[in-house]
Formats: sequence, structure tokens, C-alpha cells
Amino acid sequence: MGSAQFADRKVRKRDMRSLWINRINAASREHGLKYGDFIHGMNLANIELDRKALADLAVTEPEAFKNVCITSKEALMAKYAKKAAEAAEGQASASQ
Repeated sequence: MGSAQFADRKVRKRDMRSLWINRINAASREHGLKYGDFIHGMNLANIELDRKALADLAVTEPEAFKNVCITSKEALMAKYAKKAAEAAEGQASASQ
């Protein structure tokens, strides 16, 4: 009996994490970001919210979640702009 309860707790945790990820994905796509890009942008912006908090934010405070999405998107754009500038600089120095 005890081992079934143990396994069920693990399954419940897995199911809840999946639900949070689905909620975050749906909300982030409303703002033009895929889930993976959103999470990556959050990491670049040093935003340390867990998936449970993000999912709750997406459902209960959509305006606050929108601000997190904007910050995440800005961090991603800054990273890609920096890479593009480095690539252009590398091509300019290679052509000389």
C-alpha cells in the first residue's frame, strides 16, 4: 500500500508540472514567445520565478505576466543583437 502512495505522489507532481508548463506556454504564445524562448529569455534577464509561480501569474495576473514576457523578449533581443553585431564585425574584419 505504501509504495502505491509513493508512486502516486510522484505522478501527481509530474502532472502538476506538465499543467504549469502548458499554462505558461499558452500565455507566452499570446505575447509572441514560444515556451522555450520565454524560459531562455527569463534566464538571460535573471528572473527567478518557478513554473508554479509563473503559471499562477499567467492565470491570475495577466498584466504582470505580460511584463515578464516583455522583459524576457527584450533579453532575447539583446542577446541576438549582440550576436549579430559580433558576426558583422567578424565579417568586416575578414574582408579586409
